[in-house]
Amino acid sequence: MVFDEYNRRFASFSRRRNGAMNLYLLDTNANYQAFLKSHNVRGVNTSGIFLIQPTIEGVVVLAGEMKRSEVFGVLQHEGFHQFASNYLGRGLPIWLNEGLAEYFEDGVIVDGRMKLGIASQSRLVVLRDAIRKNRHVPFAQLINMTPGAWAMTLHRNKTKAGVLYDQAWSVVYFLVHGDNGRYRHQFDRYIELLSQRVNPQTAYERAFAGINVDSLAARWKHFVRTTESNPVSLAKLRMQFLGEGLKVLHQHQQPMPSNTEQLEKKLRAIKLQTELTQNGAKIVMKASDDDLYRYESPHGIRSRFMLLEPSRDDLPPRLSAPGLRPEPTLIWVRDAGDKLVYEFEYR
Repeated sequence: MVFDEYNRRFASFSRRRNGAMNLYLLDTNANYQAFLKSHNVRGVNTSGIFLIQPTIEGVVVLAGEMKRSEVFGVLQHEGFHQFASNYLGRGLPIWLNEGLAEYFEDGVIVDGRMKLGIASQSRLVVLRDAIRKNRHVPFAQLINMTPGAWAMTLHRNKTKAGVLYDQAWSVVYFLVHGDNGRYRHQFDRYIELLSQRVNPQTAYERAFAGINVDSLAARWKHFVRTTESNPVSLAKLRMQFLGEGLKVLHQHQQPMPSNTEQLEKKLRAIKLQTELTQNGAKIVMKASDDDLYRYESPHGIRSRFMLLEPSRDDLPPRLSAPGLRPEPTLIWVRDAGDKLVYEFEYR
């Protein structure tokens, strides 16, 4: 399904090499690291990678020690790098390759198809903070960054490294969706020229003729500052907080609430506070925040989240946000170590 979406989005590009597009799934971090080491690749602090080596070409993912949704995100990200290499060529600028991979990483499967364009609330929070504190990479510097400069930023500048991937995602998102899709045609042309091995600067000048970089940078920055996060993304962020609360209650063998009013009362009583870390930036959520127990539909209607019957007696209640499209549902599973974890499904 994911490949079909790549193919649909880049239908005008032809396959450059025949043969299998290999995928290697490893069960443990030890086996993952050993597999990479056997091909002279360092995989420290990674959970997936697309390799082009003399001895191997393919996507390698640590699949056995992550939540299912995390595995899917890595597959969608690294899988795009693999697709891009085979269909768009190996000359994409690093920001574009990573930005598109991040864009596809955020996609969710609904009724057998990938849905894209759900603006991430957590990414926007990180980026707005970075822009406000001038900790982002200047726009012109980003789109002209070499792979070496990208790697150096990741290793030497922790402040900018923390937002680099989110910033690349945001530029791609802006060029696809910003200003009511005003730049989408130019963006498509830019990718087409790059696939033809046109120099990135020349490709930009030809595709975005009449739009100088400073002007586009200003429009991007305004977009990040003012765009509304997708209601589904914001609801999911709040559901993560409520999921953590349900897990705490379950671990302490507390009676499970039957609705979110009861859940809110219990979480306020224990003064629950959680921290979500996104690329080094922390988003703090506290039980005293009234908004955490509600979500907003695209039409501005505020509703309480709904608790659903647990799928098994040994699991907490499920959680949903009826009326959103796609509609997220927080479900519970036990991992290989019998640890209680939540996942999200969409319909």
